[in-house]
Amino acid sequence: MQTLNKRVYSIMLILLIGGFVLAGSELLAPSPSHSAQEFSEASYVKAAPEHATLFNDTFDGGTTAWNLDGTWVITNESGDNVLDGQGHGWAWLKTGQNWTDYTLTADIKMITGAIQLMVRFTEDHGRYIIGITPGGMYLRKESPWGKFSTDLDTDATGFSFNTWYNIVVEANSSRIRVLVNGLERINYKDISSGNSWPLYLGTIGMEVVPDASAHARFDDINIWGTVSPEQTWIRTGGPIGGLGYDIRFGATTQQMFVTDNYSGVFKSSNNGQSWYPSNRGITGRFWPSGDAIPVFTLNLDDNNAANSTNIVWLA
Repeated sequence: MQTLNKRVYSIMLILLIGGFVLAGSELLAPSPSHSAQEFSEASYVKAAPEHATLFNDTFDGGTTAWNLDGTWVITNESGDNVLDGQGHGWAWLKTGQNWTDYTLTADIKMITGAIQLMVRFTEDHGRYIIGITPGGMYLRKESPWGKFSTDLDTDATGFSFNTWYNIVVEANSSRIRVLVNGLERINYKDISSGNSWPLYLGTIGMEVVPDASAHARFDDINIWGTVSPEQTWIRTGGPIGGLGYDIRFGATTQQMFVTDNYSGVFKSSNNGQSWYPSNRGITGRFWPSGDAIPVFTLNLDDNNAANSTNIVWLA
């Protein structure tokens, strides 16, 4: 049984099976507040993220990589194939829901109406919106879906119709940076506030707005960034195998817990950036090696929610 400073909610899936973590995450050395006993059960590895081209499209091969909502066609302009959108419509990639940090480059042209580029787009949590209009540029967030923020950042330099622009959008941790033809227009760091959290992963998309009269074109979509850590596993100690059961995530704290039937409880105090075992006081052991820790489930005592600390129950 352990205590938490604030109420904990189950909100996020983290995979920790048999003492393995995904490359790109990191397990760090213990802080002074954690006993040596807790850290004697695992080794720790810091994995450097890998970067590569995640996607590129010149629209010479059609639109098979895209989900299209509205009227979209491939058309030829001055010898180049471009994606043409008319009316209020969306185009978003079929892949990339788990992309984290990346840079998007795209050539865009407004013919009528306006354009919205989307980054960190997921069907579960929402999107960041970079609006491109004759009156300038704005950055907004829609999360959860249907709940729009006010302008997070703006730039008053306008865009001309029938003119091609090169747009670069950098999504790095909680910062969104936008350049137009090489000049920075937006640089914004999203921060947690109340029940609003930054969006840390997702794919990209384009939207033609605001109505049936809107018309825009897109070309040379390139995305370069962190390769999904799902491609590489790194052993960090603990018994072989594992069955993950429960994940608890603090709504107003950076504490996270995950349970494993063989390794017991792992805890993070920094939103999952690093993990350490937290099994002191759990005396049960099983398996022929005698070192497996049989923790099946973890939950919060809701009856104690009004107190300054909350009790976490293990079974």
